[in-house]
Amino acid sequence: SIREFSSLIHGIGGKTCIESKAHPTFTKAMDAVKYAYEMTTEAVQNYMTRIAMAEKNNGVESKQIILFLEKEFSKTKAIADNWKIILEGLN
Repeated sequence: SIREFSSLIHGIGGKTCIESKAHPTFTKAMDAVKYAYEMTTEAVQNYMTRIAMAEKNNGVESKQIILFLEKEFSKTKAIADNWKIILEGLN
């Protein structure tokens, strides 16, 4: 989905930069699940922020970006919710 969003931004004349960060390694499943939950929760917050930013602009491009972000928000929120359920089950 990052590549899809990058293509969308390029399509409307913008520039993007896709950076990859090294992720930590874990020896305990609980730590890995907690990390996954935190990362997906952060992504959900980022989608909410980006949606609010896009809503301030007008035009077809903004609507296209909002629709994309809302779809990704929904998918990522569902994943975060599942990680939360797993995390609660491990406690």
